[in-house]
Amino acid sequence: LKAKCIPMPNWVFSPKFPLEALKKWTGRQIDMFSASGLQLHQVRIKNPGQGADWTADAIWAHVKTIASVFKERSMPPPIVYIHNHDFNGQGGHIGADLFRKAQAEGFNTLVIDSAYRKNGTHNDNTVLTAALKLSSEQQESLVEYNYNQQAIEEVLCRFDSRTSQMTPWDSDWAGGTEGSD
Repeated sequence: LKAKCIPMPNWVFSPKFPLEALKKWTGRQIDMFSASGLQLHQVRIKNPGQGADWTADAIWAHVKTIASVFKERSMPPPIVYIHNHDFNGQGGHIGADLFRKAQAEGFNTLVIDSAYRKNGTHNDNTVLTAALKLSSEQQESLVEYNYNQQAIEEVLCRFDSRTSQMTPWDSDWAGGTEGSD
C-alpha cells in the first residue's frame, strides 16, 4: 500500500467464518488503507466452491455486513465485487437474485462476475443481467460482446487443454503438446 500498488482485499466466502469475523476483517482493511493514506473503495468476495450455502440470501448478508462497516465509519458505500465459478448452472440465477436484493435496498455498487452463455466456468451474463433494466441497445451490445468473446475464446482454446484433445506428440503447431499451457 505504501508503494501505491493497490490491491483489492478479498474475503473468502465460507460458512466457517461468521459475519462478525467479516465485520472485523472489513474494519482491518479500512484501517490498513487509512494507515497508508488511502481510502478503501472496493472489496471482493470470492467463493472457493459452490456449496449449498452459496445463496443470494447468504451473499447479500455478507454484502450488507461489509457495507455496514463503511456506513458506521461515514464512508461512501463500497464497490463489492462478487467472483464465483458456476458449477451447476445456478450461478447466474443466484447472481440475478442478488442484483434484485441490492436494487430493492438501493445498493447500486454491486459487481458480479459473468461471461457469455455456456462458457463453462462463470455466471451466464444473459441470465444475470435479466435482473437489470438494460435498454435494447445495451442488450444488443451484450449479445454482440458474447458472440465476439466466444469467437476469441474458441481461437485461444486450441492451446487450452480443457476443450481440445491432446495435440499429437510430434506436432509443430504452436503450443506443442499443451503440456506447458
